[in-house]
Amino acid sequence: MNFHSLAAAALLVSCAAQAETLLVVALDNSSSIDQPVRSKICESAARKAISTLQPGDVAVFVAIDDQPYGRKFSLGTVAINARSLNPIHVKGAHEKAATEVSEILATGKQGQAKQTRIADAVYWAGEQFNSRLVNNKPATAAKRLMICSDMLEESPLLDMGRAVPANALQRLRRGSLLPVPGLQGVEVYVVGLGAGVGVAHDRNVKAMWTQVFEESGAVVKLMSRDSW
Repeated sequence: MNFHSLAAAALLVSCAAQAETLLVVALDNSSSIDQPVRSKICESAARKAISTLQPGDVAVFVAIDDQPYGRKFSLGTVAINARSLNPIHVKGAHEKAATEVSEILATGKQGQAKQTRIADAVYWAGEQFNSRLVNNKPATAAKRLMICSDMLEESPLLDMGRAVPANALQRLRRGSLLPVPGLQGVEVYVVGLGAGVGVAHDRNVKAMWTQVFEESGAVVKLMSRDSW
C-alpha cells in the first residue's frame, strides 16, 4: 500500500472512530475540471470521503469557481442526526451528499466558471469551521477540508497557470487571504493536484499550498495528483 492509499485509509478509520466530524468539500467547477480522468478522480475521492460520514457528522459543499469570497455560499449541507442509528437514514444522507458532488462537478463540465478562485474558497471554508459548523459541536469534533482541484489559482490576484510567481504568498497576504482564519487544527486532503505542465511546476504548486495551509495552522494529510 503506497503513501496516498495509507492517507486515505487513515481518513476512513479516523472518521469512523471520531464521535463527530465537520467536513467541508471544495470542488473545482472551473473549466479545468472538464477532463474525464480528472473529473472521475475528483468525484470518486469526494464520494469516498462522504461515505465516512456517521451520525452526528456534518458536510458542507462549496464550488471553486470565479466567485470571490464575499459571494461564496454553500451549495449543499448534509447533516446526519446524531441520534440516528438507522442505517437507511445514514445511507440516504450519503446518497444526498453524492448527488451534491455530481451536480457541482457537472456545472464545471459546462465551462461556466472562467476563473479558479481557490484561495477564496479556502477562506470561505475556514469561516465555516470558525462559525456555523462548530455550533453545538464539542471541542473534540474533527475538522476536515477536502479539496478536489488542480490547485492552479487563476484570479486577478494570482495566476498559476504556467508558473508559480515567486511572490505568490505575498500576493495572498496582500489580498488578506493569508493566513486563513479557522483552519487551525484542520486536516487537509487535496486530490487532483497539478495540470501536467511539468514535474517542477507541480512540485512548486504543492509547495506553495502546503505553506499556505501550514501557515494557517492546518495539517496537510494528503496532496496528490491522482491517488486516493
